[in-house]
Amino acid sequence: MAEVAVAFMALSLGAAALQDVRGRVINDLTWFVAAPGVALAIWTAAKSPLIVIYLYVLNAAVGVALAAIIWVTKSMGEADAIGIALISTSTVPALPPTPLYAALNSPVIASLVNSMLLTIPFIIWNIAMNIARAGKCLEMSGVSASRRLAYLLFLTCERSSVVRRKPWAYSPGRLSLRISDEAAQALEGREYVLVSYNMPYIAYMFLGYLIYLLVGDLVLKLLIIM
Repeated sequence: MAEVAVAFMALSLGAAALQDVRGRVINDLTWFVAAPGVALAIWTAAKSPLIVIYLYVLNAAVGVALAAIIWVTKSMGEADAIGIALISTSTVPALPPTPLYAALNSPVIASLVNSMLLTIPFIIWNIAMNIARAGKCLEMSGVSASRRLAYLLFLTCERSSVVRRKPWAYSPGRLSLRISDEAAQALEGREYVLVSYNMPYIAYMFLGYLIYLLVGDLVLKLLIIM
């Protein structure tokens, strides 16, 4: 039953990831696909040994608490919070060989760690592109060294034609805003503009979850190898 539960979760998260990549907007009905998985996970955990019940409750509590914090503080998207909550409640942890394994290889922690590791190549690529295009973005000229470094690390110097074509994928220099049609039109005449890329984190979360199901926590695997 645990396998069926994660299948429902993977299907729901995969559908949400596809929508996130295509337009950064996820239909709320997508998450209802995971509902049977949550019910099956609770039923499976209830029939498991006491240690598994404890680990399931702990994992669910951590995930739901983290999701609630994200939802209230708006530090990430609402879809990210929902995804985290569902992963933690629809996945029954495997019986761990050691306490360290139990801590690092809990479904929600492992999935998030894996997803964060997957974003590293994009971050490196983005920084490299910013360095190469620094002279083409007017916003990077005439600013202090610290602000210029922040721009290189956290923003994206992108072609204005790309921003106009995909306005939902970019924000005008800060994460909480989206570029409207009017703002996109204001980019006319500028080849490059400094914007914030709205990363499709649900897609990374989906891949991180799949990696967890297949191999577990990547960091834990590296620690074991070392």
